[in-house]
Amino acid sequence: MILYDILIKYTDILNLNIEKRSYNVMSSIKDIAKALNMSVSTISLALNNKPRVSKETRELVLAKAKELNYVKNGLAADLKRKKTDLILFIVNDASRSYFSSIIDQLQKSTSAFGYDFLICTTYNNHTSTAERFIKEHRADAVIIYTSTISDSIIQENANENFPIIILGRKVIGENIYCYGYQDYSETLETTDYLLQTGHRKIAFVKGSSVSLGTSRTFKKYQESLKRYHLEYDENIVFDATDSSYQHGYEITKKILPIIPSIDAIQYSTDDIAIGGMMYLQEKGIKIPEDISIVGRNNIPESAFTSPPLTTSGKTNDDHLFYESIVHFLIASVEKNEENTIVREQLKKHLDKCNHQFELIIRNSVKLRK
Repeated sequence: MILYDILIKYTDILNLNIEKRSYNVMSSIKDIAKALNMSVSTISLALNNKPRVSKETRELVLAKAKELNYVKNGLAADLKRKKTDLILFIVNDASRSYFSSIIDQLQKSTSAFGYDFLICTTYNNHTSTAERFIKEHRADAVIIYTSTISDSIIQENANENFPIIILGRKVIGENIYCYGYQDYSETLETTDYLLQTGHRKIAFVKGSSVSLGTSRTFKKYQESLKRYHLEYDENIVFDATDSSYQHGYEITKKILPIIPSIDAIQYSTDDIAIGGMMYLQEKGIKIPEDISIVGRNNIPESAFTSPPLTTSGKTNDDHLFYESIVHFLIASVEKNEENTIVREQLKKHLDKCNHQFELIIRNSVKLRK
């Protein structure tokens, strides 16, 4: 597949008005006006379906526009009306299993309201594009689910006409709305569960350094050890550097030699836990007989590992939460009396949302008491 065809394949994702027309340059309004011997203003009125133009003229203009491969300049129209009909979602790594369902829910919700949905990633701290989109208000509203965008960028750019929702962390400021930043308060801490089931030497595997979940889970791991009067051992803490199956597989190679001296591995995400389980089983290590394994996030795949992975995560109807977020943002930017009422109702609902994680006990942990 040549490069041009690849660009065409992904044009909807990029929200670009590119059309494959035998590599010809697309026509302008002036070209249509010249071909029909009409004024540019008449062509513009016809293309924008204004009543000042007769039906016959409009049909003639539309037919000629199609013949000349004319495509409306959406960017110019957006600049004129100061609205993009676009919701921007900024995330560090959109490829992670945890985010795939979130992205799907957000995209479906924005589409249902007639809005476009654009994903911007900041993987490996490449934040310049996301920051530029925020500063230039390239969308009507933004949802940020990453720690890589600084508080100051968010605070300096959020305003009444450009609301920003933050997921997973707290940023204080006007027109900034934060949800899910208390999700580390599980009903029962994963580390606590391991300790309660008789485990005392628990290795910990970190994921991405910019992952909000990784830093919180590691903090809770340390707090749980302290509560049980157990010494923190940095020699059994490992850094996978990223939160993928492959990174989990690779980092577990370093853990294998110490398996006899530990009785559990706590992975900061399900993705790296699943990768680690694959490696251990390849080496003949039995789970949970030889080693207990826990993950975090309750991704769909975690229920289908062998054995099914004990983890923590949200089990409630998340789609309602993300649908409410999108509805709230759209009600915020489309200002009218009805939307103002809807917006306030949604805000009250979101403020009360219990976005806590729950422990999901499956079969990857052995009772060692």
